Amino acid sequence: MRISARYARMRARFGPRIVALALVSIAVSIAASDARAVFAPRIAVVLSREGVALSSYIPQRTGHGWLGVAALAGVPYATLFVDELEEDGAALAGEYGALVLPELHALSDGNYERLTQTLIAYRAAGGAVLLDGPPGIWDEAGGWRGDGPLHAALDCALGGFVGDSRCHVTIADAAGGAHFITRGWSEGEAVTPPFTIGFNALIAKPRAGIDAGVLLEARGAGKSHPWLSYVQSGASRVVLIGGVFGAGDAASIFRNGADRVPDPPNRVYDILVAALQWALYGDAPGPIPALQFCAADAAVLIRLDGDHSNRSEDVAHTFSYLTDIAEESGVAAAYGIVTGRAAETGWAGFAPLAKRLEERGGEIGTHTHSHDIYRVLDEEIAFRELDESVRAIDHDLTAAGYDAEGVPFLINPNGMIPMTAYPIIASRFPLFLTHGISSSVPVAYGVSTWFARSDPPFTVIYDSPVPDFQWLYERNWSYTAEEAADLQCAILNHYARSIRRGVLFDMMWHDYGIASSGEDQARLHFRWADLFKPARKKSASNLPLFDAMRAMFRALPIYCPEPLEAADKLRIMQRAEYSWTAGEHAMEMTLDLTGFDEETVRSMAGMGIRIDRTSAPIESVAIDGRPHAAFRIPGDGGDDNVVIVPALSAGKHVIEVTFGDHPGRPRLTHVSKPLLSIEQNLHGGELQFSIDSESLVRLDLEADGSWPYLVGADGFRTRGRPGACALSGTKLGGGTFTLRTIPPGFPRIVRAEGPVLACDRTGNDVYSITFGSHAGGDMAVEFQDERALRLRGPDGQTLTAVRQADFRQTFMVPGSARETRFTLTREDGP
Repeated sequence: MRISARYARMRARFGPRIVALALVSIAVSIAASDARAVFAPRIAVVLSREGVALSSYIPQRTGHGWLGVAALAGVPYATLFVDELEEDGAALAGEYGALVLPELHALSDGNYERLTQTLIAYRAAGGAVLLDGPPGIWDEAGGWRGDGPLHAALDCALGGFVGDSRCHVTIADAAGGAHFITRGWSEGEAVTPPFTIGFNALIAKPRAGIDAGVLLEARGAGKSHPWLSYVQSGASRVVLIGGVFGAGDAASIFRNGADRVPDPPNRVYDILVAALQWALYGDAPGPIPALQFCAADAAVLIRLDGDHSNRSEDVAHTFSYLTDIAEESGVAAAYGIVTGRAAETGWAGFAPLAKRLEERGGEIGTHTHSHDIYRVLDEEIAFRELDESVRAIDHDLTAAGYDAEGVPFLINPNGMIPMTAYPIIASRFPLFLTHGISSSVPVAYGVSTWFARSDPPFTVIYDSPVPDFQWLYERNWSYTAEEAADLQCAILNHYARSIRRGVLFDMMWHDYGIASSGEDQARLHFRWADLFKPARKKSASNLPLFDAMRAMFRALPIYCPEPLEAADKLRIMQRAEYSWTAGEHAMEMTLDLTGFDEETVRSMAGMGIRIDRTSAPIESVAIDGRPHAAFRIPGDGGDDNVVIVPALSAGKHVIEVTFGDHPGRPRLTHVSKPLLSIEQNLHGGELQFSIDSESLVRLDLEADGSWPYLVGADGFRTRGRPGACALSGTKLGGGTFTLRTIPPGFPRIVRAEGPVLACDRTGNDVYSITFGSHAGGDMAVEFQDERALRLRGPDGQTLTAVRQADFRQTFMVPGSARETRFTLTREDGP
């Protein structure tokens, strides 16, 4: 979609506030004997202004880390400060089922007392709390307060700073499988790699009649310390965690040391999602549905820092590289221009490159005017670095032939910008792509209204580990491009295979990394200390790192959002409300999109509804009463039950799901771009669906009955056996696709490297196959049949197949600029 069109609508979005959860209605069609309570989740992630003022780094990274956890859990949320909490604890419990209190180390005396009294009433009304790190142990000046009434209100006490780099988190004895949070885990099973340092332990201090216990421990050197405990008092539940994103780096999945990519991998996110679910729902047996950023296990977005915007050859090479990736895998790029440097190169050179990238789903934003922001941002700096850059893109780039009409995002240079400066950014850009906490907080993205109150809500995406400049140039690291490629691919594989849940992978790339040799920037900045360090490894070329990632983009079943689409999806996840009622064999969910504008709601397309804790796979889905043949089950390339959401309208939608052992076919199981619509012709057995994309679309389907073929694709492959056949297809650009079944007796089509329009039977052992235009070259078509096959064109030309093992026969169909119908016959002999 054009940047100008999308950006012009950004400011008009998210007008009316969504109705309160308590007002969400739901029509229950499940039999009373198989139904349970209605759930409507919402949480608040709460920070302390005093804590941010005292030491902004830990609260900022921890707060954003928990936004990532909320997104993984698919729970709508608010970002608040302690002084913004409703003092009426009962009213607060009616608005938020759980409060996440991450690293509230510092509180003023007034806020300490206010929070204590609020939490007492909140818990009495059934509210749940997730406490990450000890609260209120310092006052606003950093004076030690220690243990006190706030801890008593949460039934906990300080356990001191314990553990060390020999400790890692494991499932506590007698806790494996015994509690909702640890169900499916075994006693002693490792959850995290060893800590970098120790952590602040919290000790559960239950009162009479209160259930409590230790679920996870930090073990090492013959000692153990509680890391995650629970307390339950009536309907109120408390989860005590000894630091996830703070000291110890429990959430990190890569470290530049001996244990770089741990085996087994870090699984702490599974525990955190389960802890959030338990806090909200207690021991509800399931099913538990939730929104998911995308229906795939992982999504990938490239953030490109254009530091070499003044080098025309590097610019041209980088744009070409990113456009090629979009055309071969669909992964889009957010390209940030350093406008002061680009002016040296000349806007006339930028304009056609920017236009081509945008036409393949990428978008252009700013990486500041002179790359001169160093972790500090005020209005004077913003005027010089941001406003001047926006002016250059809006005016100079437009004058050169690129119709920008707005700059939708900022990519900041040189480290993490404190969230206290977010109002300055939010007043100018709806999307902020930033960095600075990627190793310790590898999942950090979402809508941040701390300090920033903007319309549309301010979306922040931190880069995923690890930036290319660290692999290739950082003096504290030392890897060849090939070594970095192996490690970075292991990290991406961890996202897709272990974290899952539609996790967003946003790796920071640089034009100098892609376009320059490994010798080009041995040091980004000269430091005298570097003279006393051993020389780091260098590579003749950096491309092995980027080429390896590029190959993984093609191989993994990922979702590929455009930059502003990703921002829209995160806003939907933050504010869309849902409720459900469920039994063992069926579930009905109401998704409330009231208050969203229609353009934003279209970004629902391609999102997922993940359903945890089911006793059987999805058997059927209906949306607003219409059958919906787009979902995946365990075994469809993953381990999860996920409904693929189509484009929806504003308002309420009812999703009905049944569970059983006979999932319906045909159905769409994966799509890498937004699914606009899908319909099934029950009489003809066809499945027709539309996908929105400007770059490559990848999709997977499960077919029913005989062998299928796919109309509307540039090519497809089939695999499996009759009755359980899978098909994978691709197309450059979106459109309408139709899954059809070959006629009885028609030879199985194993592979088509071009468009197939129709397969028909015209006589006994005589068939026809119609190919679409493929003027670019010959088209490989592979059949599987025990008898020899012959293809004859309309001009009488007969094609001879290359015979292979397993009765496979491949024809090379000559390129043609128009539709061509061939006759397909079987020979008498094998």
